[in-house]
Amino acid sequence: MGLIMLAVSWFGNFLRLRGQLETTRWFLWGTFLAFPTGFIAILTGWFTAEVGRQPWVVYGLLRTRDAVTPSLAIGDVLVSLAGYVLVYATFVSFGVYYIYKLLREGPTAEAKAIPRATGSRPMAFAGTADSATGGRLRTEG
Repeated sequence: MGLIMLAVSWFGNFLRLRGQLETTRWFLWGTFLAFPTGFIAILTGWFTAEVGRQPWVVYGLLRTRDAVTPSLAIGDVLVSLAGYVLVYATFVSFGVYYIYKLLREGPTAEAKAIPRATGSRPMAFAGTADSATGGRLRTEG
């Protein structure tokens, strides 16, 4: 997974340097469809670490109760879990609040539509056509 993620980022930078990133539709779709690779990489890394950490337990040569760290108390585990839950809940709360605030305010008053802009153009409400296209606007006619 890591190699796929690196290949996508390197090829994306290559296309960006050539000025073709926004116009290479197949690459943009491939990048979009590659969204689960980070999650899969995290899961496989965790699985590999756990199998490597306790191979005797995984392969049935040692019982789980015999593999537990004797100095680890239940209170320590609960405090650690509560800390993780609190930190993640805080980040998620602020993220949801911020997105809700942005959606509630809507677009600013100074945003003007570009003539001939469509909903499929991601920067349809940029200040000028040059800012929406990076100065490389190709017009028909």
